[in-house]
Amino acid sequence: MSTRLVVQVTDTAFPRIMEIPLSKRVIFGRSDVDETDFHPDIDLINCNAINNGISRRHAAIDIHTDHSYVLYDLDSRNGTFINGMALEPHHPYPIQSGERIRLGRLKMTIFFE
Repeated sequence: MSTRLVVQVTDTAFPRIMEIPLSKRVIFGRSDVDETDFHPDIDLINCNAINNGISRRHAAIDIHTDHSYVLYDLDSRNGTFINGMALEPHHPYPIQSGERIRLGRLKMTIFFE
């Protein structure tokens, strides 16, 4: 079973790697300390999040009891994509290690290790 999530932002202007321990749900988004004091698990604020169309609560990865993973768009304004396919908000999409996802205009690859 994987114990951590590795997110490799592949956007050439903001390349970075983020790692966090896996929990039941991982939220992707951008922090908003001025208005709501919200901090997502994967905070993309340093990836030019606002200009890249990242919502505060943009997407989530859930871990199921059978150790499979699903990606949800959390009704983001600019969409979530797996390998170029747009996700319907709040609908679970199976996801595997090495998948390419796009949140708004920000491209990344996710790994479960």
